[in-house]
Amino acid sequence: MMKRLFLFCSVLFLLGSCTIPSPSGTQDPKADPSSDDKTEISGSPHDEADDASLPREPEETSLPADPTREEDLASEDPVSPAEDTGIAEDNPVTSEETIPPENGIDIAPLDENAAPDPAAQSELTPSPKPEPEAIIHPEIEAEIEVFHDPECPFCRRFENEVLSVIRMKYPNVKIIIRYFPLSFHPQARPASKFLFCADSMGKFNEMLALISASSDISDTVLWTKTKELGLNVDEMAVCLSSSDTEAAIEDDIIRGRSLGVKGTPTFFLNGEMHEGTIPLENLEKLLKEL
Repeated sequence: MMKRLFLFCSVLFLLGSCTIPSPSGTQDPKADPSSDDKTEISGSPHDEADDASLPREPEETSLPADPTREEDLASEDPVSPAEDTGIAEDNPVTSEETIPPENGIDIAPLDENAAPDPAAQSELTPSPKPEPEAIIHPEIEAEIEVFHDPECPFCRRFENEVLSVIRMKYPNVKIIIRYFPLSFHPQARPASKFLFCADSMGKFNEMLALISASSDISDTVLWTKTKELGLNVDEMAVCLSSSDTEAAIEDDIIRGRSLGVKGTPTFFLNGEMHEGTIPLENLEKLLKEL
């Protein structure tokens, strides 16, 4: 043992230093100035200075506020309560906005200093549609014989919509009204007598128009229409009670039956029989084909 110690000290002496190890087997830190480096190498704990030398993950840093953006935000208008609740307010139309179409017409923004444009005003204000002028056909000559029941609704329609127009447009077409009161129309015969008597007083067409325009042809209404036409009431009463008037009605009924008339209206155009009412254009076509 002593020999080994002696050899160890001899080696240390040759190296220029000699430190006898402590009995615990540890070296004195004063004897070895490099003990600190050896301690670090041996893996002793490191302090914060050592942490600074290690690479670290970059920390998130907030960007500095943009003063320009803050000024812009401050200048913006605050949101109105109506916008918060989702309810849009009605905004008036300014002079720079286009006025919405009205009644299907696009109206440009009004210019108070501009002179009115007559062409534009004529486009905005539609002109009244002219009434079609009736074309008279004096060249057509014909005869229409009509068997008529004053209480028949189809006869009233035929008179109002067709025959009244034929009288106006075809002055040389002769229309003859024959009285043909049907048995199931109780007011048809009295009304036929009023028509016959008005004809004798020169007011046949006027009385026919009044009777055809009304569905009520009671005796009271017929007397009222007589007064409206200015006819003499006493003469009307005498005519209605005359046997000649009754005979004239019967003669027309007999004639109609002899021609094969079974219902009303039935008319004969130049002797050719037509049963029922027909549209105006159809009758005009028949007249022009003569």
